[in-house]
Amino acid sequence: MRMSLSVWWFCMGILWCVCSTLSAQPRLIVKLKEGQLFSYPDSQSSLSRVIDEHKLAIPARTQSLSRESLEESLFVLEFTGSKPLDSLLDQYHQSELFSYVEPDYIGRAAGQSMDVPNDPEFDQQWYLYNDGTFNFGTPKAGADIQALSAWERSQGSASITVAIIDSGINPDHAEFAGRLWRNDDDRYDGEDNDHNGYIDDYFGWDFVNEDNDPMDDNGHGTAVAGVLAANGNNALGYAGIDWNCRLMICKVVGGSQVGYYSDWIRAIYYAVQEGVDVINFSLVGVDDSRALKEAVDYAYRKGVLIVASMGNGNSSIPNYPAAYHHTLAVGASDPDDQRSTAFNGSPSRGSNYGDHIDIIAPGNYILGLNQYSTDRPGNIWAGTSMAAPMTTGVVSLLLAIDEDLPPSQVTAIMTSSCEDQIGSTQEDVEGWDPYYGWGRVNAARALASLIDQENVLEEKEILIYPNPVANVMNLRLKLPASSKLSVLIVDVEGREVERFSLVVDEQRIGEFEVDLSTHPAGLYVMKVQSQFGTSTHQLMIRH
Repeated sequence: MRMSLSVWWFCMGILWCVCSTLSAQPRLIVKLKEGQLFSYPDSQSSLSRVIDEHKLAIPARTQSLSRESLEESLFVLEFTGSKPLDSLLDQYHQSELFSYVEPDYIGRAAGQSMDVPNDPEFDQQWYLYNDGTFNFGTPKAGADIQALSAWERSQGSASITVAIIDSGINPDHAEFAGRLWRNDDDRYDGEDNDHNGYIDDYFGWDFVNEDNDPMDDNGHGTAVAGVLAANGNNALGYAGIDWNCRLMICKVVGGSQVGYYSDWIRAIYYAVQEGVDVINFSLVGVDDSRALKEAVDYAYRKGVLIVASMGNGNSSIPNYPAAYHHTLAVGASDPDDQRSTAFNGSPSRGSNYGDHIDIIAPGNYILGLNQYSTDRPGNIWAGTSMAAPMTTGVVSLLLAIDEDLPPSQVTAIMTSSCEDQIGSTQEDVEGWDPYYGWGRVNAARALASLIDQENVLEEKEILIYPNPVANVMNLRLKLPASSKLSVLIVDVEGREVERFSLVVDEQRIGEFEVDLSTHPAGLYVMKVQSQFGTSTHQLMIRH
């Protein structure tokens, strides 16, 4: 079969390469110190007062990035005139009035497309069911996420909402029929009825153009949303991972697939405050931003996991937000279970790697929906942008079974259920490695391993260290009262290797040492259960 490759190549994270597609005016993200908020009715007034009184450069436009009370002092400032960015950074930083001052960095989408082959759609979805006959690459039977087995356990739930922070979607596509999140508190009447700062945000918000129409003018977001949530078993197009979840659309990049961090940050706060359950983030930037990290951490504290793409530079250069601790960072694999090292045949466009990667998922030769059509597929896409929604879809299937799973438990389930040592022996070593993380996503294993966790021990109640462990593991627990605990350790095949009991006395704090020196090196899963809750953790033994 012949494939026509019309590849959309993107610049690789160099700020001046992308600035021409966005505003050329200098932009800063600033956070006022708490003392600067005193006695003023709102943070906007405090900001204006600080700028005027201290004779700082006056911005042409200011915008709050969050309406959350703890984050109301966070703003993006846009300036006009000839004053350069470095000068503005120095002036605002040296004023010592702000917790931090940073550029409003620019990031981009982590995917690229090519013309779709003229084949039946499901046959092209090797990532759902790979029988080794896929037309491109070197397919290997079984190198998929085991979707067919997973759907026997869960096909998703309308009670779960997934935020797509991307380039928007085509809301009229038949594959999204009945699937869009609706803000019933804000009807179409030109008023901000729910007082969230966004007028008539019925389906989500376009943070690029500041309106309530997050229509996709690029195709990236529609492709991402389709991989995750295209209607399944509807005799049309192809199947997404989750057939029932609701999609909240947050448009933060435009037709050029680049956008400001400030819009990304606002979208995260918006999605969390509107009650989303999980966020897909198929965008990357090469600049480390304190404001973006705070938004990611905020989501995590509120019980919302952000699934983020690692980036497509085939390098270990950290991309954000995937490099932040409180994300689930996803790399990409090929139809033969190898790490993607040549997206669309280019050796400079492969899946990033590094010490922050968590897992990989299929990300090359991925069929996307057509953003200009209401019923047809579109291009084939490649990139970690596609691996992320593959993973987010599995997360939403998990949440459909137990919507109270906290991010830490979701991460533990996703990583402990991966298929390990399926790739190159030089890269994919036993257990965690910087190329494949804990391995390739296996949806069936993840759902099968889900334990009833109505009561979950929080992170502050249990500490396991060191991890990885060589011989002796330390287990520290802080519980509301004395309790007997049962501890179960199983290997990656589910075989029990250790079971024992512990007692936390009336002091409510227990510290224990567990000798694991007799167990072979490898990945294990440990379940700790008490009357106050259950906690599941991945455990790596390295001798």
